[in-house]
Amino acid sequence: MPGASGAEVGSLSLELHQELLLLSAESWIFIYWIEIPLRNGIHNALVETFGQRYWTKRDFQLRAGASLSAKMNGTKQARQPGKLFLDELTLGFWIRFLAPKARKKLWTDTIANAFSPAADADRLFAQLMEFKSLRNGIAHHSIKNLGQHTRIRKLAVIIAEQIDQELAEYSRILARRRAA
Repeated sequence: MPGASGAEVGSLSLELHQELLLLSAESWIFIYWIEIPLRNGIHNALVETFGQRYWTKRDFQLRAGASLSAKMNGTKQARQPGKLFLDELTLGFWIRFLAPKARKKLWTDTIANAFSPAADADRLFAQLMEFKSLRNGIAHHSIKNLGQHTRIRKLAVIIAEQIDQELAEYSRILARRRAA
């Protein structure tokens, strides 16, 4: 700003930074709105096809491929005999089930069941990759403008339309918790 003092510039910078922090905090609602239903939907579709503790089943390992199988079986939770869900895995991991390589063997009769019939695997994968990038930017405070926060919210709505079944269940759980 021409003619502004150092103190004025510093004050404006601090205000802008605080505004971006508030936007980031608000964006986490949208992030979890996608992340949890996505993970749960893929998990439930895999359970439907391969059974409980699917990551230990040979058929799953062959179809998912060595990389996904090794990642799942390498977690602490996977080694717990009673554990039925690997919730320690990241958003990026679950998105890998929609990557072209894994999708070839898992989409049609398995993973597609987690999404609305109108979901397009290629488009959804691209949207989720962009969503993940924005999410990581928010987590590491590298999102520096309102447009990026607006974009993650728009992507959340677009993606939500494709994972409507799990999202509806997630919304019911949240509503019950708020009422309690």
